[in-house]
Amino acid sequence: MTLSWQFFKLANDCSAVSSKSRGILPTDQQVCAQGINAIFTLLGNVINYALFAAGALALIFILIGGLQYVLSSGNPQNTAKAKNTITYAIIGLVIVIMALVIVKFVRGLYS
Repeated sequence: MTLSWQFFKLANDCSAVSSKSRGILPTDQQVCAQGINAIFTLLGNVINYALFAAGALALIFILIGGLQYVLSSGNPQNTAKAKNTITYAIIGLVIVIMALVIVKFVRGLYS
């Protein structure tokens, strides 16, 4: 709750500074730039944690699929279910890795 309040307060403060400037750089520009950088840093950290959690979840599903495969004892339906679990978990892991690469690339462009 306080994080969203601080974000909107910062956004209002920075828009007030830019509206006062009328094309001239305001003296409070550095304060707004630091606040916006803090928001981007926070957003980057949230994205990193979310991607880490998604990757860990994909690895857990790979382990679950492997366990299902071992315990299927030759039953074709259970074997197919286990293979699908492993396949979809690997696809999810590839998507997470690609998203991480894209995020790192975009952050590199703006830093």
